[in-house]
Amino acid sequence: MTRLPDSAAGLGIIPVAAAWGSSFIFIRVALPALGTFGVAEARALLGGLAVTGLVFARGRRLRFGQGLARYTVLGALASAAPYILMCYATEQQGAALTAVFFATVPLFSAGIEAVWFRRRPALSTLTGLAAGFVGVVLIVSGDSTGLSTRSAVADAAALGAAVFSALGANYSRRHFAGEDPFTQTAGQSATAAMLMIPVVIAVPPHHAPTLTEVGALVALALVCTALAYTLFFWLVARLGPTRALTSELLVPAFAALWSWLAFGERLPGTALGGAALILTGSALAMGWARRRDLRRTSP
Repeated sequence: MTRLPDSAAGLGIIPVAAAWGSSFIFIRVALPALGTFGVAEARALLGGLAVTGLVFARGRRLRFGQGLARYTVLGALASAAPYILMCYATEQQGAALTAVFFATVPLFSAGIEAVWFRRRPALSTLTGLAAGFVGVVLIVSGDSTGLSTRSAVADAAALGAAVFSALGANYSRRHFAGEDPFTQTAGQSATAAMLMIPVVIAVPPHHAPTLTEVGALVALALVCTALAYTLFFWLVARLGPTRALTSELLVPAFAALWSWLAFGERLPGTALGGAALILTGSALAMGWARRRDLRRTSP
């Protein structure tokens, strides 16, 4: 079978970004019925079932190359923690602004990759991290709701989701490089769902979901979780975590588009300025990763 060149494989970031951008919309639609923990649990559980069904429909089997302990860590880092924090932030500050904060994932990933894989960051990476930090400060300082405890916690939750996602991507590269992407997505989703059961029992859903809310959950599980994460893990194995996370550069654009179309949300000027700094910083950080990858794969 012909192997796609990296340039062609890299186009996979576009559908991943489109799907992840829409996830903030589906989360917002489902939140009134299920709440933060209910939506996070439903996303992991239904996403795991969806990808398992896709595997069996193709006449294949799940082949786990890693043990339960590592899958539990992956499920906590890449799914359970980010899902909960993302849902909370979306509920408090809307879909578009949460997506802007989530665009810091590549910045955190570049820093984690430098430490975890013992790679000395270049000046462009450090410049990118600084630009991203300034962008976050600009958004927080220009929050129209003021520097209240509620807005500060929501901002921290969105950034926390980004940190955990970056950790999950690097953990995946370190321990799951040879794992089948479908199997990895199913295992990650299953362990995340198990980890979140206690909090869902402690904080149950508000009421039974309507047909519209059920549709949002199905789309969130199938499109934004089962399909998007399977493609993302393939990109991580092929391109490395930081390059695969270039998809996060496009997520705010897609999220802003979907938010505007669905809810009429508009980002304030300071958020747009902060987003520009964050995206510039992420691009600088990932430019360092691309150059290193090219040197490493050159014949």
